[in-house]
Amino acid sequence: MAVYAVLALGGVSAQCRRVLIESRLGLALAGVVVVAASAGTSVACVSYLGSATTVFVLEVLPFLALGVGVGNMFLLVQAWQREPRQEGESVEDHVGRVVGKSNTWDLCCIMQGEASAGAKEPNVSYVIFQQLIGPFIFKDIIRVAVLLMFTGAFFVSVAFTHKLDIGMERSAFVPEGSFLQKFLKQQDDFLGVGPPVYFVMTEGYNFSDFDEQNLVCRFSGCKDDSMLHVIYASSKKPEMTYLATEATSWISSYLTWLRDFVGSGFAIGACCRLDADGDFIDTSDIPWTRDDLPAAGRLHSGRPPPAPLPETPGGLPLR
Repeated sequence: MAVYAVLALGGVSAQCRRVLIESRLGLALAGVVVVAASAGTSVACVSYLGSATTVFVLEVLPFLALGVGVGNMFLLVQAWQREPRQEGESVEDHVGRVVGKSNTWDLCCIMQGEASAGAKEPNVSYVIFQQLIGPFIFKDIIRVAVLLMFTGAFFVSVAFTHKLDIGMERSAFVPEGSFLQKFLKQQDDFLGVGPPVYFVMTEGYNFSDFDEQNLVCRFSGCKDDSMLHVIYASSKKPEMTYLATEATSWISSYLTWLRDFVGSGFAIGACCRLDADGDFIDTSDIPWTRDDLPAAGRLHSGRPPPAPLPETPGGLPLR
C-alpha cells in the first residue's frame, strides 16, 4: 500500500536533493501508518467495551480503512497541488486553506465551495493517465471491449458461485503457533473431510427408557425414523446435505458392546457385572474379584435395565 501511494502521489525531480520531497515517501508512509493506527484504535475501543471480534473483521477492516483513508489522502494531495500558495502565506496556512476548500462547510455540511484549477505542474502519474491511458480507454472499440469483458466475467462468476466453499478455512480461526494447525493440515491432506458436526442432546433426556432410546439409537429394535437413522440417510445424499459419514452415539456403541460382550458371555472387559450376592458392581470399584459374573441374564433384548444405565456417560454428545 505504501509503494502504491508513493507511485500515485510522487513525482520526479531533476535535483537529487529533492528526490525524497517530490516522491512524497514520507507522506505515503505517514498516511498508511495513520490509517492503520485508526483501524487498530477502533478495534481496541470496541474490544474495551466488551464486544467480541472475529478473524474476518481483523482481516477486512484494515484494508477497508486503508482504501478509504488513502483515497482521501489522494484527494487532499491533489487539491494541494492544484491550489497555488499565495504571497506571504505560511505552509500551515496554505495546508489549512486547502483542507478547508476541499471539505464541506462545517456549519452547512451539504454545501461546498467551488474548486479552482491550480497552476502547479502535475506529477508523472497524472500525465500518463492524461496523455496515454485516458485517450486509449475512451476509444469506441475499447469501450465496447471493456464492457463485454466485464459483463462476461460477471456472468461467469455467477455461474460458478455454486462451487464456492461455505465459510472460511478452519486454520484461520486458530493461532499460528497452536498444535491444531498441524492437526487441521493433516486432516485436510489425509482425511479429505470437512469440520466435524455435533448433534447434542439437551440435558434431562431419559436414556433409561427403552422408548426414548429407540428415538435416538441405530441398533436392532430402534425406530426407523430415529435421530441416527435420519442422519445416516442424510449422509447418503451428498447432493442435498454436507454430511460425509454416519453419526456415532454413545448409546448405540454401549448397546452394541453389551450385545457382543455381556450377551455372549465374555467375562473379561464386560460391564454390568454381578458380585457373589447378585448385586451390580460399580465400575469404579477395581480390581474386580473372580466371583463376579456377567449380567447377561439381566439384559432385556440386549439392553440393560434402567438401574445400571446412569453409570454410563449420559452427558456425552452424539457425534
